[in-house]
Amino acid sequence: MPTQVELMQTVMYLNNVGVSLMQKHCYAQANRTFTDALMLVKADADNAAMVDIGSKLLAASKSLLHPERDPVPALQLIVIEKEDLRQAQPIVFQGADENSHAISPGVAYPVRVESDPTDIAEGELCGIVMYNMAIVCICNGMLNKSLRLMRLGYDILSLSETDNDAPALTAFNLAIILLKTMLCVLAELGRRAEYARCADMLTRLSDEASTIVCPSSFFKSHAGAA
Repeated sequence: MPTQVELMQTVMYLNNVGVSLMQKHCYAQANRTFTDALMLVKADADNAAMVDIGSKLLAASKSLLHPERDPVPALQLIVIEKEDLRQAQPIVFQGADENSHAISPGVAYPVRVESDPTDIAEGELCGIVMYNMAIVCICNGMLNKSLRLMRLGYDILSLSETDNDAPALTAFNLAIILLKTMLCVLAELGRRAEYARCADMLTRLSDEASTIVCPSSFFKSHAGAA
C-alpha cells in the first residue's frame, strides 16, 4: 500500500510530466496525466490501498516517449517553478503589461513542482494541478471548463490550512496567478460583471501581498469569492 508521501511524490511527478507535455503541445495527453494526478491527490489513508500508482506512472512514461502533438493553436507557455511562489514579493510575469491586472493574452504560466513532498500542503498541490488542467482547457478552447477548474482550485486553496507561512505564501501567490488567468478568460468571453468582480478580488489580494503577515488570513475572509 503506498504511503501518503509516496502518493504526493507521484502526484508531483505526474504534474511535471503534464507540464512537459503541454510544452510539447500534447494537450490531450497532458489532460489525461493531470486527471491521473488529481485521482491520486484525492486518495487518503482509507483508500490508498486501492490506488494503482504503477499504471499511472507507466501511462505518463508512455506519453513522454510517444508524444502526440495536437493540431490546435498553441499558447506561449512560461513555466513557473513552485519555489518561485514562496517569495514574499510579487511574481514578475514575462511579457505582461505592468499597468494591467491581466497577464498578456496568448501567454500562460503553468506551475512545475520540484520540492520535498513533506514541504507542500495537499490543498496547494491539488490547486496547482487544477490550475494546470485549466491551462490545458484554454489551449483547447474550452474556456468555460477552464473557469470552473480555476474557481474550484481557488476554493481549495482558500480552504488549505497550514501552520507555516511559507506554504501559505505559496498558495497566496498561486491564487494571484490563478486570478490573473481568470481575467484573461473572462475578457475573452466578454463577461464584464464577472471580470469586474475578479479584478476587485485581485486588487485586494495584491494589496494584501504588499503587507503580508499571514497570507492564510486573507483566504479565511474571502473563501468562495472568486
